Formats: sequence, structure tokens, C-alpha cells
Amino acid sequence: MQVLTRKWAGAAAVVLGLAALAQAFQPEPPPAAPVKQQGAWETEAVDARVRALLRRACANCHSNDTKWPWYARISPGSWLMAHHVTQARKHLNFSIEYTLDEEEIGMIADVVENGIMPPKSYLWLHPEARLTDADKALVKRWWMGELPGAASE
Repeated sequence: MQVLTRKWAGAAAVVLGLAALAQAFQPEPPPAAPVKQQGAWETEAVDARVRALLRRACANCHSNDTKWPWYARISPGSWLMAHHVTQARKHLNFSIEYTLDEEEIGMIADVVENGIMPPKSYLWLHPEARLTDADKALVKRWWMGELPGAASE
């Protein structure tokens, strides 16, 4: 029994040592992309209600306005978060996208309607980003051109 306890204590010490060492290797947060003019959600193409929804549910990853919480400084989560934000900004960065055409709005509506975005893993720590059925319907109405400033106008 004592040998087993010593093995667990040794394994725990190794895991803690590796975790402490991992903290020394923190990724740099992805740099904010240069902004030459106002972002897409500041244009007339985005209804004010949709803009508020996009800021609440999408901006943390899909814009230069990322808020890095305390746990974003703990490895290996910090590596994962930096990677996710980098990838999200590659796909769509509302801070530098100057116009949103019908195809882009359609892609946003599709990932929202199908529950792909925001990712379920993100919602664990960010419940404010959860989209209600009414939120999803609003995005669909935006895509269908039923709201002021919609892409079809």
C-alpha cells in the first residue's frame, strides 16, 4: 500500500512539475490586424440589433476586441485559446472586414442556425454568448434582407 502511495505521489510531482514548466512557455496573443477604416459591424449593412448580438456572441474571437480572461494565461489552455482566436480572425474579423456581402451574411446565418457558432466548448465559460432561438431568428431575418441595412438593399 505504501509503495502504491509513493508511486502516486511521484506521478503527481511529475505532472505538477510539467505543468509549472509549461507556464514558462506562453504564446503571444495573436496581433490585432491593422484597421484602415471602420469595421463591418459599424457600417449601415448591419442592423443595430444584429450588431449588438455579434458583439456579445462573436466579437471575443472574431474581432480585434478580444478580452483575454485570467485563465488565458494558464498553459496549455493559453495555447489553445491563442490558436482558436487566430483561426477565428482568419475566417472572419469584424474589425477589418469592411463590407459584409450576401454570401458572408449567409455563412454567418448558416453557422448560427446549425449551432456551429458559437462553439459549445466556448459557452461553458462564456454563457453570455449563448444564442436563443430569437437571436437565431434575428440573424436569419438579417440574411433574408428583412432588417434595415440588410445586404440585399
